[in-house]
Amino acid sequence: MGHFHEVADARMPVIGITAIVTTLLQVIFAGVRTISGQLAIVSLAALLIHLFIYFTISKPVNNIMVEGIKFGRLVDNIGQLQQRWDKVINLRAALLLIAITSLILINYL
Repeated sequence: MGHFHEVADARMPVIGITAIVTTLLQVIFAGVRTISGQLAIVSLAALLIHLFIYFTISKPVNNIMVEGIKFGRLVDNIGQLQQRWDKVINLRAALLLIAITSLILINYL
């Protein structure tokens, strides 16, 4: 998993930043008083909460795994770390689903 996180963590920031910036632009262009703007705000909030959870819980675990493979060390508490990471993955997925669904709904208004 360390190799996977090393590659994914290097590539995902571009996608995340693009999603946040374009959603913020949607809020600005649609306006906060329109249904489209409010759906974009819901999406932006979900993205930012997801990012907060990622940086506070998931990324530190990823970093430990990546350091383990870089320096050839076994991580003693890998099971506990994986459980910590697993505890928030469903929440992170739900937040991304909310963000995407909100943006899709904008197209149908």
